[in-house]
Amino acid sequence: MSLEMLVILKPEALTQRLLAAAATELGQEILKLYPDGSDQPAILQVKCKRVEATDYGLIRLGLGGDDQTLGVSVRPELVIATLDSEDRLPFGFLPEAD
Repeated sequence: MSLEMLVILKPEALTQRLLAAAATELGQEILKLYPDGSDQPAILQVKCKRVEATDYGLIRLGLGGDDQTLGVSVRPELVIATLDSEDRLPFGFLPEAD
C-alpha cells in the first residue's frame, strides 16, 4: 500500500482544470477547493500517491494507485505544502532534479 499525501496548492485555472480532468479519469475525489475566506487566500488540496521533481523543473503529482500512472505536473511556485495525509505533518522536501 502506498503512502498517501496531501499537496496544498495555490489555485490556478489551468492547473485546476487539469487536476479535475485527472480526477474524472480516476473516478475518485482527489481535489478539494477551499475558497477565499475573510482573512485567508483560496487553496486547492490534492490527494497524491507520489510527489517528485521532473527534469524540466516542474513537480509531478502522481495521482493514481500503484498500477496507474496518471499524474499532473505543476510549477513549483504553486506548491504551498506537502503533508502526510494521516498525520497532517510536513512530508519532506522534494529531491533536486539532476
